[in-house]
Amino acid sequence: MPIGSARTASAAFAVLLPAVCAWAHAAPCASESRIGAAEGLIRARNYRDAIATLEQARATEPACDPELYHLLAIAWLNLGDTAQAVSAAEQGVIRFPQFAPAHEYYVSILRYKFSAPEAARRLEIALQACPGSFVLRRALGEVLLDTDPQSARAGALLAECVRLRPGDVESRGNYAKWLCSTHREDEALGNLTEALALSSG
Repeated sequence: MPIGSARTASAAFAVLLPAVCAWAHAAPCASESRIGAAEGLIRARNYRDAIATLEQARATEPACDPELYHLLAIAWLNLGDTAQAVSAAEQGVIRFPQFAPAHEYYVSILRYKFSAPEAARRLEIALQACPGSFVLRRALGEVLLDTDPQSARAGALLAECVRLRPGDVESRGNYAKWLCSTHREDEALGNLTEALALSSG
């Protein structure tokens, strides 16, 4: 092939590559049908078959869809196996560190099934694995605040949440609670006023 033709082909490939990659990311993975079938089995309360179907999907495409781990956790919870449910939810968090709904579901399981100290321990581990997760950061701050209202770690986490998302009313309210517990009433009042303004706006 002439040199000019090779350069033209390379340039064309460079132009097409982003579109090809975008298509690849947008295209559904092969396990989507299994995940859909498992959802139907869960609705029919056939939890064991749902788990078997989801495990097949995970074995072939573990990073296919965060819903895979969400459904696994739901099925295990309905069978009364908390350990397996938590494990599935944890794997969803680690596999999809930017997918907030997976983190929110994991937090809800921890709050429902574990004591505050154990939930805090697990959240610390999860946050180390996903340091960019706002959901995990806020949840850990809240759990530590409930355990020890004057916890310096809770205050640091909640202050960081307010810095990252100034418009998050929940973070501002909890940070104000921590400020009150550490006798910083003026700062607490400012945060509560801002939280009220945001919630009414």
